[in-house]
Amino acid sequence: MHPPYSCTAEYPAIYGGVFCGSFINRINLGSLIMDNHKPIVRLHLWLEENNDVFFGFGRAQLLENIARYGSLKKAAESLGMSYRAAWGKIKKTEAVLGCQLLAKSGSNREGYRLTAFGNELKDKYSFWFKKVEQDALKTAEEIFPWLSKPYQDKKPE
Repeated sequence: MHPPYSCTAEYPAIYGGVFCGSFINRINLGSLIMDNHKPIVRLHLWLEENNDVFFGFGRAQLLENIARYGSLKKAAESLGMSYRAAWGKIKKTEAVLGCQLLAKSGSNREGYRLTAFGNELKDKYSFWFKKVEQDALKTAEEIFPWLSKPYQDKKPE
């Protein structure tokens, strides 16, 4: 869908995720009808090395659910992924960082718990994500004429 204004020297626009011209200084978005807009800010933040992801939101959720359920299998199922995929993601992160994220809770049947390092990594990622999200919301409020909201992920019960 094309925006209601064109990307010209007089009225630059945002189109295809690209800023055309000096958007902020040249167009008054407040003059456009924005009552219907209730945007949600979505962020994709991850850490990578050599163009390969080793930690991000999905892995933080996986660790959170392992802590909640005490089970890698239940944590994986709650996120709609296979045990093998979850195990692979955990092992990849451990290999890159050189630290264990999980420890067995007794026998194989008793499941897993987070190591101190795994718990700290999960918590620090969560802190970083929330900080970046707050900064993004604040900046969106300064730039756009509508109030943006943070994304609210549905928590499993």
